[in-house]
Amino acid sequence: LVSQVPQTSPLLHRDTTYHNLLNLKPNTEYEINLDVVQIEGAEKELYSDRKLNFKTLPFVDIYDFDLKVELVDVNGYSAVIRWLGPPEPEQKYVTIFRIIYYADGPNSIQDEISLFKISDGLSSPQINITSLIPDTQYKLWIEAYLTNGKTLKSNVADFMTLGFSSDSNLALPSTGLEENDPTLTSDNEAYFYKVMVAMAIIACFALVAFLILLYFYMHQNITYTVTMNKPSKESKKNGSKGGSVTVSNSSDSMFSNSGYRSDTLGSGTSVEMNSIDNNANG
Repeated sequence: LVSQVPQTSPLLHRDTTYHNLLNLKPNTEYEINLDVVQIEGAEKELYSDRKLNFKTLPFVDIYDFDLKVELVDVNGYSAVIRWLGPPEPEQKYVTIFRIIYYADGPNSIQDEISLFKISDGLSSPQINITSLIPDTQYKLWIEAYLTNGKTLKSNVADFMTLGFSSDSNLALPSTGLEENDPTLTSDNEAYFYKVMVAMAIIACFALVAFLILLYFYMHQNITYTVTMNKPSKESKKNGSKGGSVTVSNSSDSMFSNSGYRSDTLGSGTSVEMNSIDNNANG
């Protein structure tokens, strides 16, 4: 059914030779007529007796593709799945994939788990699902979030993980029974012995280094200086004899004042011994 109500474009300048028609409907026939607006006072009336007929192309939705999921490998604790359908380049059509799965049980709706994978066009269109329960039925599907804002859902895949007896190559969780194995016990003891020996060697090296540092520190702080001063000329004139001997610790200068005297020679002290005039003793 073709609408008979004509639509008009805005007024175009006489120098304009083309016009772009927008918002047309796909797979629809159109008829175009050209109306000429005369200049006021023109002697001749211009009109166009030609009509232009055309039909728009059918609508092609580039996002109309089927998203399909399939299983690649399934074992007791994991499953590898891949998906097909998005055209290349994938990131042009899909922003992110959401993988939804759950264990098919009485509380399956509450146990839904979702994984997400960004569509970057670099990685392969597959994912490895881990932490599954052995010998359990699962349902899985994928939702693709398209770049036009819509969401596309894939088919639902049913699969069952392998049991303990069927999956002999699986590493089963630890049950604590290995503690009764004498082979494992001896290996653990040998490992513990090696660790203890290594720690003892490290402690010995640390102790030797500490003693060396302590020796140099004590040697530097217990160095004394002895200064012999000759008697001055004034003391000779006064008849004094001898000189003075000063013993001091080089690491402490607060007691180097000659006015401080002590009979005890210890750390951080100075002792000054001056000769006495014989005439004074006399």
